[in-house]
Amino acid sequence: MRLKLKFSMRILATLSAVATLFILLSAAGCAVTGDSRILSPTGGGPGIRVERVTPALSGLMLDMRYRVVDSEAAQKLLSRKASLHLVDQASGLKLSVPNMAKVGKLRQLPAADNSDRIYWMFFGNPGGQVKRGDMVTLVVDGRNVQDIKVD
Repeated sequence: MRLKLKFSMRILATLSAVATLFILLSAAGCAVTGDSRILSPTGGGPGIRVERVTPALSGLMLDMRYRVVDSEAAQKLLSRKASLHLVDQASGLKLSVPNMAKVGKLRQLPAADNSDRIYWMFFGNPGGQVKRGDMVTLVVDGRNVQDIKVD
């Protein structure tokens, strides 16, 4: 009986976490204000603009929102094969995009030319080590967007 109760509680906790994640993902089109950082693939025209990075799921993930500024450059940077992560500037900790077994990578890829849309990407934050006020750097295939403040 005790084993069934533990198993049921584990399933309930997993379902609750998944439901919370989908609620957060549904807010992908939110309006954003504040300081934005731009990633330029060649030093020329910008590819994406990072709108904000905020803690999510009780600090266990970081939610990054970005806007496509140059669709051609962004497609090169944000392909499915692109290597990307956030780096905490204070500790050097690398945070990667989680790859879930049934869902895949927790990131939204731009499908068409739509600069009016804000896209999302989640990064694992084990132990909640990166907190509000910390500075992070987005690294996409060796290209950096530095000094992004976690809101």
